[in-house]
This record gives sequence, structure tokens and C-alpha cells, in this order.
Amino acid sequence: MQKLKQVKDGALFIADAHFLPDQESAFIFFNNLIRNPPSQLFLMGDIFHLLIGHIPSSLKAHKTLLMLLNTLSEKCEIFYFEGNHDFSLPPSSLPKIKIYPRAVQPVVFKILDSQILLAHGDLYLEKSYEIYIQTMNASPILSILKLLDILTLGKLYNKIAKKVAAKPIRHLQNTTNFGDKRKALYAKNQKLESIAAIIEGHFHINLATDFKLSLSNSSTLYLAIPSYHCDHKGLQCVFKGSYIEFFTPFLR
Repeated sequence: MQKLKQVKDGALFIADAHFLPDQESAFIFFNNLIRNPPSQLFLMGDIFHLLIGHIPSSLKAHKTLLMLLNTLSEKCEIFYFEGNHDFSLPPSSLPKIKIYPRAVQPVVFKILDSQILLAHGDLYLEKSYEIYIQTMNASPILSILKLLDILTLGKLYNKIAKKVAAKPIRHLQNTTNFGDKRKALYAKNQKLESIAAIIEGHFHINLATDFKLSLSNSSTLYLAIPSYHCDHKGLQCVFKGSYIEFFTPFLR
């Protein structure tokens, strides 16, 4: 049985930054982390607005930001959970970063003596979305996109990237009983009896402010990581004896 990875005190979770390749705030963000690295960094998907690792032009466009990520990986442990805007990431481009494709999510981690589930968050949604995202991640489709990218000298990717960038990024509007609904969907697909918490992004809402996870609590806690793009916040955990406190620091 594979040993579970341990979340460390002070670990920082970032989701849904939707950074563009030439975005100045992205350079500032990563350089700030390089100067003040956390104990661990969990990149929980959609960190980049459109990064498809199988497409050469996409990798080329993000070359500088990927270099910054690699510099940061020399200073702290990084886990990258692929999202629906950044996927098919080649390990050769991020050699010291552990990458979790959507197909293996959610992933079980340990936090002290408890287990938690981590995922980008676009799981257990409507069937049409599942068909779409699985199609986009399929090897034949990625190979076709790579060939078209080469044949068009990157023009096809650039055209798609511009269309994606033009779409507004907003908070999820209907959040009534959202945490309970997400936990119910997870319970249909995962055994939650031994799971202390579910942590995910994707939905651009903040359901993780000032939460305390008691190690003696038998119920599962649900935490939605705020969108860094919308709120300039992450999620950080601090160990405090018999419980773990989660808070959402403002980051630049």
C-alpha cells in the first residue's frame, strides 16, 4: 500500500488564479512566493487560464511562468492538481513538481492523523460536462490538437486562447447549501467514513474562512478554496494542538 503524502503545518493552497502568460501580477505572485516560500504549495487547478501541455505553442507562451514555478519548486514542495483550464502537463516541464491529472482526483492526503480528499473540483457534475472534459483529455484529441498547432504555426492555439481570455471570470452565484450538496455528491462516489475534510477549488467561492478541523470530529468538513483571480486569496492551514485552523490570507 502506497504511503499517503502528509500535509505540513503552514501549507498553502491556491486555486483558480487563471493567470495569462504575460500577466504582470502572475510574475509578482510567483516571485513573492520564491522570496517567502510556504512549507508546501498546493496548486489546485486553473492556475493558468489556458495551458494545454500537449500543445507546443501553449508551453512556449507560458515558458517564463513555468520557469518561475520550477525555481519555486527548489524552495518548497509543490503539488499540482490539473484543472479544466490547465491539463496534460508534461512532467519534463515541471520535473520537481508532483502532478495529479484529473483522472486520479480526488487524491487522499494525510493531515496529522486524519485523511483528507483533495481535487480541483470539477468532479461529479452533469454528464455533458464529463463527456466534454474527458474528450479534451483524451490522447487522440490531444495528438490532433498538437498536429494542428504545428501545422498552423501556433495560430490555432492563439485564436482559441484569445476567445477563452475574452470570457468573464466570476464567482459562483447560487451557493445555498453548496457545501452539503458537494459532500452528498462525494459520498455517492467515495467512502467518506474516514475522511476528515474535502478541499477543492473550481467553483470560485470561499467556503473556507476561519474553519477549524477538530481531529476528534467524526463528520466530514467541506472547504471550497476561494478563486485567487476573483479574491486574491488562498487557503492556509495552521496546526494548533488538537485541531487545525484554515484561514484565507490575502496574497499578492
